[in-house]
Amino acid sequence: MDVPEPSEIKGWIGVDRGQNRIAVASLPQSFGKFWDGRQIKHLRRRYQRIRKALHKAKKRKLIKRLESKERRIITYINHCISKQLVQLASYYQMG
Repeated sequence: MDVPEPSEIKGWIGVDRGQNRIAVASLPQSFGKFWDGRQIKHLRRRYQRIRKALHKAKKRKLIKRLESKERRIITYINHCISKQLVQLASYYQMG
């Protein structure tokens, strides 16, 4: 199997994932962009409180349904952040 020679890197974007800042993108010539994790933290705390109350009431089926709903919401938020990252990268490559 032939391996092609790597091409020269024209531009790059550094991305870091974290807890307080969900994602941070840094560009070589500019400051970059931050995505805050406050919304996700709020959702996690809210659903944790609800699950705790339902667990005491022994509502197992409802807990499963809520966990599924929470997972869908978080997945959607992560999807939106990743789309914004790709949009930032494509804008940076064009400009």
